[in-house]
Amino acid sequence: MKNLIVIFILFFASQNIYTQTPDTIRFESNFGLIKIPVLINGNVHYFLFDTGAETTVMRQDISGGLKKSRFKRRFLIDSHHKIAIQPIYTIPSFKVGNSELTNQKMISFTNSLILNCMAVEGILGIDIIKKFNWIIDFDKKYLIKLELSDTLINLDEFIPLEFYSKGDRPRIKLKIGDKWLDFLFDSGAGSNDIRKTDARGIDKVALKTYDQVSAAYGLLSLSTPSKESLYIVNAEMNEQSSALNKMSLGTISVGENKIGNVFWGKNRLYLSWEKQKLLFEKSTSVVQESFGIGFGIEKDSMYVLSLVSTEQIIKSGIKAGDKIKSINGKTFHNTCDLLLFMGLPKGNEMTIELNDGRMITFQKENLL
Repeated sequence: MKNLIVIFILFFASQNIYTQTPDTIRFESNFGLIKIPVLINGNVHYFLFDTGAETTVMRQDISGGLKKSRFKRRFLIDSHHKIAIQPIYTIPSFKVGNSELTNQKMISFTNSLILNCMAVEGILGIDIIKKFNWIIDFDKKYLIKLELSDTLINLDEFIPLEFYSKGDRPRIKLKIGDKWLDFLFDSGAGSNDIRKTDARGIDKVALKTYDQVSAAYGLLSLSTPSKESLYIVNAEMNEQSSALNKMSLGTISVGENKIGNVFWGKNRLYLSWEKQKLLFEKSTSVVQESFGIGFGIEKDSMYVLSLVSTEQIIKSGIKAGDKIKSINGKTFHNTCDLLLFMGLPKGNEMTIELNDGRMITFQKENLL
């Protein structure tokens, strides 16, 4: 009975935007990412819903029993710019929601630490995502998958973004100050990033600015930490209106500009690759709360990996590289355990005990 009530509530809440029975997929939000169940030959596996990935891939350790393409391989480049040649498999039945794709070709990849920690076995890329239209509800945590023939109604409250595709890459244009900038629409990212070259002059229009010691893409050396900035800006979302969204932008030295899930807050999106539309329903304020601290493990010892220079962090005297004895009374020796702890809600207060005996308590802050 309880399950029927939940389904009814989801169905009723969705009737203002389309007329068909909804194909609703519940998702988990780990590290701000979207994790959904899929069926591979009738077995449940968990994939990330990732508009920033051009192709759908699966972890190699779930490929048992699948047919390997004899002469087909694919080059993959990881975040450390290492090239791997990976086999391609044929999946007789791959099911997303109520839709079944037959004889789907899929690349495998070797295990990744963060995906292992999240119990994610693959990534659903734009090659499959673009076969359907989608509504993403970040508040209620569900995807509604729509067939391309479905009719939508009452979208007047949704804001159209400057959205387009560049090859197999979905893009957004946002106006910050007097510049229109190009961003990758990346639901496989939690944060919003901008290259330092594109960030020039943003400090003049920023609402707030934080200095940041950042471990961008794992390239941080504690002896020579990279100095980045975190800007809070107003972003104009289209040329036809003055629709604005307050957002955080972290500068990066490598990679590309991208918009992650934090940009949307607890609101809804409508995505249609076929119609080249990305619509944003802003029903609640975007709030980005954070302690402003990142942690790492090196040689079985915890340390401060990154900091955002909020007022409380500056007053505390804590520095990147400081060795940590415990976080909220817990000691971690395993990177996976630490990552999972960081991805879970920890309330509004966190106490760090440093190896030198200092005990520092931080409050979660709204960076925006």
